[in-house]
Amino acid sequence: AAKTKAECAKAVGVLLTNEELFREMQRTRSLPLREIIAISGVKRKTIDRHRRYIIASTEILDGDFPYLAEYLEYIRKERA
Repeated sequence: AAKTKAECAKAVGVLLTNEELFREMQRTRSLPLREIIAISGVKRKTIDRHRRYIIASTEILDGDFPYLAEYLEYIRKERA
């Protein structure tokens, strides 16, 4: 479970640090899988299984949701 959490945090980190990929995700309403895999090294199966979590976490951390973002504080720690 901890390993999966860390892998998801990597994928979210890629989307948050790469503005172009983040905008593409919002525009197409799907994850740019190839790019995320190439940059982060996270396995496709992990991304497929946790797609909704990755998208929701990215939107929460990028948006104006301070209370929800507190629950995802571990992602910020993973990126640091």
